[in-house]
Amino acid sequence: MGVAHPGLINADDVDILCGDYEARSLREAYGYQDGWGRLGTGLAREITELMAPGGSRPETRSIEKGEGEKPLGHDTESIT
Repeated sequence: MGVAHPGLINADDVDILCGDYEARSLREAYGYQDGWGRLGTGLAREITELMAPGGSRPETRSIEKGEGEKPLGHDTESIT
């Protein structure tokens, strides 16, 4: 959804399918008023910093390229 945490999604980010060809926003479908379910900017900023330090940003490394993976059998920590 493009946010660091599900709690940052608002009523305009979710569409409800009505039948085969119609979709309405969660706000329209359930009559949400402006601001309902929306976090304050300070709390939203704190959650984003906790979940994605430095803010939401594209990934800079790819697991598909093997970056960040440990080779099997080569643990870096010893188990005691």
